[in-house]
Amino acid sequence: MELKKEFKEDLAEIKKEIRTEITQMKEEVNNLKVEFRRNNEEIERVKEEITQIRKEREDEKQNLMQKLKSSDEKYEKMKRNLIRNNIIITGLKVDVTDEKIMKQAIESMIETHLGIKVNTKKVYKIDKKRCVAELADRDEKIKILKVKSKLKGKDIYIDSELTFEEEVCRERSETKQEEK
Repeated sequence: MELKKEFKEDLAEIKKEIRTEITQMKEEVNNLKVEFRRNNEEIERVKEEITQIRKEREDEKQNLMQKLKSSDEKYEKMKRNLIRNNIIITGLKVDVTDEKIMKQAIESMIETHLGIKVNTKKVYKIDKKRCVAELADRDEKIKILKVKSKLKGKDIYIDSELTFEEEVCRERSETKQEEK
């Protein structure tokens, strides 16, 4: 009988320990659930921050791209305005680098061959065969471009000076016309 009593006491003790351990495990599981929820909330918060940062960076990028485009347009406009009154003369035989002599030669050639008296502000050579003349005003340039056909057969050519972008566009256009 005593053995039975001891067995019951041992069994009660074991049940009590098991219940205690189960209670502790439940607490640990609950703690883990709470920690898991906190971690998930933190992960969601970080995801939202990342999304917000990405959106801000994309907005900044778009803003910078717009500013860059605007700056490029302003720069292109400034370049066009700088060369607005310029013409390029190809084939004029002037083998000097002195600006005064070149200026006189260009003004003389234009007056002789085209019948227009012009006032050049500045002239300079691009290479052996080409030079640039900056005319006093746009009207002079237009007059010259209207009558430049008088130079046919003289191996002297006059064109409007173009920006690099305009030159590329013109070359593409000429290439497309040649392909047709």
